[in-house]
Amino acid sequence: MSADTVFIKGLKTEAVIGVFEWEREIRQALYIDVVMATDIRLAAAEDNLKHTLDYKAITDRIQHFVAQSGFKLIETLAEHLAALLQAEFGIAWLQLSVHKPGAIADAQDIGITIERGEKP
Repeated sequence: MSADTVFIKGLKTEAVIGVFEWEREIRQALYIDVVMATDIRLAAAEDNLKHTLDYKAITDRIQHFVAQSGFKLIETLAEHLAALLQAEFGIAWLQLSVHKPGAIADAQDIGITIERGEKP
């Protein structure tokens, strides 16, 4: 496999997420970044989407999954989302970040970044 990656940055999603009671009653904005390993050579040679990762399909799946989730921790959301993307889209390695801006009053952003799979 080559060392190519594709990425989605700053994908806005909303979910019921948090450990506090008031957080369980509202939807909060989350932002997702994902970098995914793939080999783009065949897609580039044939100029054909079927040979690469479909950004639209992946973003739609992320938004649907996050919207339907109800986790307390962004750590749990990140783990489940990474596993789902790897299973459904055949992604061997990915780096996934979940941002929860506004979670801490004096912080611009908080979040988590995980890597799963074998990096090419």
